[in-house]
Amino acid sequence: MKDELHESMKKATYCLWEHTNNQNALKLWYCAEEIAHYFQKNGILNRDTIDDIFMLGKDNSRYVDFVRNISYRIYDYTESENTYRNWFMAENLIKNNEWCNAILNIANIFANIYGDPSLIDAIKNENVRNYYRDKIQGDI
Repeated sequence: MKDELHESMKKATYCLWEHTNNQNALKLWYCAEEIAHYFQKNGILNRDTIDDIFMLGKDNSRYVDFVRNISYRIYDYTESENTYRNWFMAENLIKNNEWCNAILNIANIFANIYGDPSLIDAIKNENVRNYYRDKIQGDI
């Protein structure tokens, strides 16, 4: 499972790099983990859910909230202050099947982390890692 997580993280991070041109690979890795964590916490675990959100249209608050969350994470980790660029990058990433499949795979692994708590050590983003560590310890 760690290998699958690592491979999906590499794909998601690479796609982020392609869209952002940010040279800080570790920050992009953190960004991908945080986006996958957002997906997992919000039950966005398959492509149909993403498609349903997109079909709501750009004026729908759920669509706006979804894209805004991804856009904010791009801003936060790349430090790109161009809000329009971040928004369009988020929308383009969501339309990118390779990126979506990788992020969804990571989110599903995070959703099933209870089956293999050792996966927590494979998470590089301290905030995400601590969330799952605290969640598992709280369930004991």
